Amino acid sequence: MIAQSGLGQTIFLCGDVMTGRGVDQILPHPGDPTLREPMADARSYVTCAEEASGPIPRPADFAWPWGEALTLVEDFAPDVRSINLETTITADGEFARGKLAHHRMHPDNMACLTAIRPDACALAKATQVPGCGDLRPVPSVAFCPYPHVHSTRRWQRPGRPR
Repeated sequence: MIAQSGLGQTIFLCGDVMTGRGVDQILPHPGDPTLREPMADARSYVTCAEEASGPIPRPADFAWPWGEALTLVEDFAPDVRSINLETTITADGEFARGKLAHHRMHPDNMACLTAIRPDACALAKATQVPGCGDLRPVPSVAFCPYPHVHSTRRWQRPGRPR
C-alpha cells in the first residue's frame, strides 16, 4: 500500500512479506527445503506455482519475487518504505517446538529483502531466532539491518542502512 500522509509525505507499507518456503528455494542460496507440514518439501511449492503459472527462473534474481511491484514502488518514490517480515532468517535446520508452519529464508538471500530498499522492518510474532534455547520470538538484529519493531518488543534502531 502506498499512501499520502497528512504531512505531505508518501509512505509505502508492505505487509506479510513471506520469503520462506518456495521463494527461498528459487533464490541463489536456498536453505534446507524440509518442512513439517502437509507439504514436506518447500520445492513442492515451486512445482505447484510452475504448474499454475509457468516456469520460474532458478536461481532467480533477488529482485524477482517482487515482480512489477518493485518498479511501481520505485516510480512512486515513497519517502518512507516499511515492510512486515513474516519469515525467520536462518540457516539453522532446527524447527521451533509447537509450530506447525516454518517460514525460513537463508541469510545469504537477504538481498531479496533489501531489493525493495526498506527504511524499517516490522518483525512478525512468528519471526524467530534459532539457537535461543526455546526459540522464543525475538528479533534478529544481526540479520535485520533496518530500524525494526517486533510485535512483542519495543522499537529498536540498530542504525540506518547505507
